[in-house]
Amino acid sequence: MTIFDAQNQPDREQYQTALSEAQQARQGLWSQDRVEAPRDFRARVSQHMRWWLYAVAGLAGYTLLGLVFSVYDKRISAWIERQDQITKESTEAYRQARMKAEAEQAERDRTREIANREMDRLAAERRRRESV
Repeated sequence: MTIFDAQNQPDREQYQTALSEAQQARQGLWSQDRVEAPRDFRARVSQHMRWWLYAVAGLAGYTLLGLVFSVYDKRISAWIERQDQITKESTEAYRQARMKAEAEQAERDRTREIANREMDRLAAERRRRESV
């Protein structure tokens, strides 16, 4: 619904004439370089207000988180310390298991090397007996 719909024909023509003359003469609202329709102004202000609301809500949330963390700081710190301790223990257990596995592999390699030398020695001795 436009502003013209609520007027009768003579008033509508008079209003339209006055509006056209003001625009051409750059009088009143039309004297400004940039004319903004009221609905555009309201939409722009509404958008700004929405962003301010988001900013205030964000700051309030951030403040609330700060309060929660300050109240539970000791609990959170204790939990973090427990997690660090668990991580250290797990790392140490892994390192010990790895060292044990490497030592066992080295022992198997030494045993295999000794067995191979003994087999070579026995084979050489058998060849020597057969050649005699």
